[in-house]
Amino acid sequence: MITVLIAGILGFLISLTALPVFIKKMKSLKLGQLIRDEGPAAHQYKAGTPTMAGLIFIPAAILAYLLTMGISAVFFGTSPLPSATAWLTIAFTLGMLGVGAADDIMKFRHKGNEGLTERQKTIGLLAVTVPFAFLAFPNESGARPASTAISFVRDLPIDLFAAGAVFGSILVAVWITLISLSGTNAVNFTDGLDGLAGGVMMTIFSGYLTISIWQYVHACTAGAGTACYDVRDPGSLALIAASLIGSLAGFLWWNVSKAQIFMGDSGSLALGGAMVAVALFTRTELLLLVMALIPVLEVFSVIVQKFDFKVSRKRSVA
Repeated sequence: MITVLIAGILGFLISLTALPVFIKKMKSLKLGQLIRDEGPAAHQYKAGTPTMAGLIFIPAAILAYLLTMGISAVFFGTSPLPSATAWLTIAFTLGMLGVGAADDIMKFRHKGNEGLTERQKTIGLLAVTVPFAFLAFPNESGARPASTAISFVRDLPIDLFAAGAVFGSILVAVWITLISLSGTNAVNFTDGLDGLAGGVMMTIFSGYLTISIWQYVHACTAGAGTACYDVRDPGSLALIAASLIGSLAGFLWWNVSKAQIFMGDSGSLALGGAMVAVALFTRTELLLLVMALIPVLEVFSVIVQKFDFKVSRKRSVA
């Protein structure tokens, strides 16, 4: 698919060229990363480094996708309009970008490393996820891109709608919400060392690019048998994944150590949102535990550290 290559190149070029302008503007406004005094001494030099790169490389990826659709329409006669799956993925990603940007802005206002409270961030994530969950899972005609079944590489024989339309809808919404909150926070926790989250997410989206192309080639048609993939708009998902890979490559150009800009929560939460949407729409949400192994381990590490801290504090008080 030559359009996949075009999307990746456009994402890279737009991100690569737009970020230096953003870096210069952030420096002029003196809006940089704030480092905790109790943090590692080796990280103190990062103080003042511009952040919120997600405001650039996420729109760069979306613009690359839209331009690719236009180019494909001109040269290959395809529709220039994004599919419903693409619009849902873009909207969900932008919604998470908004929550992350609010968190970053609050850090600047507080002049510290504390942005939104845990409750405020959760409310923001839910405000984006609940409408997405409602719009994503199938209606009676099965027209929407997500599945009512729990999936690994295909739908498993665990259909949440077996509980009935009303209760089944609630179960699907809860399932999507659980994946959303887990996935976005996992990527958020991974954003630590220079280039780590960007490199990890490039790897994950490369995996989903491969999966989407495979599903596109082996899409179900009438009489195709059970070896096909009943996924809506895999071609759109492939183009979005390619655009994100390209834009992340452009970001990493400026983010490798010593980083000139960080992605911020605006970038990490948006990437988490895009990852969750692609996992749901390729019907591989359980496979995400393998695809996103590093973010999963990051979450596990945070849980263990918090548990150890609470236990240690209780022992010291006792």
